[in-house]
Amino acid sequence: KAEAMKDRAEEIKEENAHENDDKASGNTETITEQNKVDKEKTKDEEPEEAETEEEEPEEDAAEEEPASDPVTVYEPVFSEIFEILDYGYNMDREYKYASGGLTEKINYSQDADLLNDIGYHLEDLSGDGIPELLIGSDEDYTDTDPLSYIYGIYTIKDDEPVTVAAGSARSSYNYMGDGQFFYCGSGGVMITIIGENHLSEDGSEIVWDDFYFTDEKENGEAGVYYNGEGLFDTAGSKELDMSEEEFSGIMAGYEDRCENIKWTPIGNYRNGNSGS
Repeated sequence: KAEAMKDRAEEIKEENAHENDDKASGNTETITEQNKVDKEKTKDEEPEEAETEEEEPEEDAAEEEPASDPVTVYEPVFSEIFEILDYGYNMDREYKYASGGLTEKINYSQDADLLNDIGYHLEDLSGDGIPELLIGSDEDYTDTDPLSYIYGIYTIKDDEPVTVAAGSARSSYNYMGDGQFFYCGSGGVMITIIGENHLSEDGSEIVWDDFYFTDEKENGEAGVYYNGEGLFDTAGSKELDMSEEEFSGIMAGYEDRCENIKWTPIGNYRNGNSGS
């Protein structure tokens, strides 16, 4: 009987042990599940990091300054011309912009309406985006229709006007269109110069395409010479076997290509009615 009671006690002890193991296992699973829940809860409660968008650099608010008004930049040229028109040509003064052709026009045009006869024209003739200024007038020096004679060609360098070419009665420029000019000069009975030229890319220089001239040879006859640099130099030029009639034909061909310029009367500038 004692042995039976001992065996029963052992069974109860084993049952209790199994029951405790099951509880411990259940507690472990409960704790694990609770930890998962706590972690998820903590994760949800953590504040989300604010998404930072890359700030795009602000565009430069400063706008490019507009190019200077060419009429305003050329004001020193106009000012000098008006000074001669108002007070006459001062032989003791060195003029910066007034050409020989302009002063000839002013000095020898008696009773003329010079504020209307002398004109100006603004146009980008070199293709650099800067309009050149032409000063001139239409004249009928020959039996043909009046031609536009250019007294001065000006451009802008370092925000100041500069003279590119100056015309006169014995050294004239006419416009042939497409940025090309006809030049005709005279130096006496034996010397005549004709040619075609255009402005350099920056508009600051005359670039020659063709340059013909006549000059007296050692035998007393007139020779015809050619170069493409605009040099009045027989040694650096090619002598052509060309008659006087052929030379005159080249000159006539240039004149036929000349175009009249649409001048704005210079008086309009003084009155504030500028044009181009």
